[in-house]
Amino acid sequence: MGKLVPLVRVNVIPGGATGECRLTLVVYIGDYDEDLVLENRVLEALQHVSVLCKGMTRYVIFYATWWSGLVWKNRAASFKKVGATCILRIYHCPPLLL
Repeated sequence: MGKLVPLVRVNVIPGGATGECRLTLVVYIGDYDEDLVLENRVLEALQHVSVLCKGMTRYVIFYATWWSGLVWKNRAASFKKVGATCILRIYHCPPLLL
């Protein structure tokens, strides 16, 4: 019999209503998302950690098929300011601390 793994609840973007604030936010960026969509997802994540779930959400995982360093460069300091730890997980690559 396999080992049971505890269920971890997270908030997700894109996703609908925020619901209950969680420690971790997962942000999905797909193949066909353009720079504007990527920037909007990053801004949604920033609003989540700095306004909607301020003080509760501490970790943001960007799970993406592609990434723009320029979009991140423009927002990185804001995530740092609110104390959010951000991780980039590009498909088929090891996680990267942003």
